[in-house]
Amino acid sequence: MSAAAPPLVGSETWLPVMEAAHYRCWCKGACGARHTVSHGHCDHIDGQHLAKYGPSRLIAAPADLSEQRFPGAALRSTALVAWCPPCYDGARRKAAREAKAESAALDVPLFDLDATA
Repeated sequence: MSAAAPPLVGSETWLPVMEAAHYRCWCKGACGARHTVSHGHCDHIDGQHLAKYGPSRLIAAPADLSEQRFPGAALRSTALVAWCPPCYDGARRKAAREAKAESAALDVPLFDLDATA
């Protein structure tokens, strides 16, 4: 079904993920895009040419990119989903922004130096 051959390294993990996703990006808005043209689901397919990216190669990565304690290679293929490069990059940036905002909200100074005059 894929127009392109599987990757040389990690194909034993990549192939089951792509077959489960029918070689289509899994994203349903986690990247920040609404995907309105394709009814809320990314329409990028493995091997498809993307305007700003060139040929699209889907990657197998965790669905929840906010949890980065375990690298994707350490996870079983059942814990991975198919991502196109634009959606993966967008979801990773969105997760990083959310983690930074959460960290900033929890960052309370030990001493309030501005209040002393």
